[in-house]
Amino acid sequence: MLVLLEEAGSPVVCVVHPWDRLWARLRAFRLDSDLAAGASPEASVALALRAQLLTRTRYRRGLAACRSRSAGTRSGTARRSSES
Repeated sequence: MLVLLEEAGSPVVCVVHPWDRLWARLRAFRLDSDLAAGASPEASVALALRAQLLTRTRYRRGLAACRSRSAGTRSGTARRSSES
């Protein structure tokens, strides 16, 4: 279940179905863009599910590890090309 906000600002409880989760994953890029542009995570089920995923510790650690590997690969490549 999720708590969303209606246009009037009052909270509404919504039941999350498996297809809601699938839809949020399929539209991840668009939802990320909307959230980055300032959309309220409580505005829709898809935005709320995406925001939940982005704020999970496991997801954030995965992003950090990926970034670290990427930065290490770039610096390693730069060092090797300058040694030649």
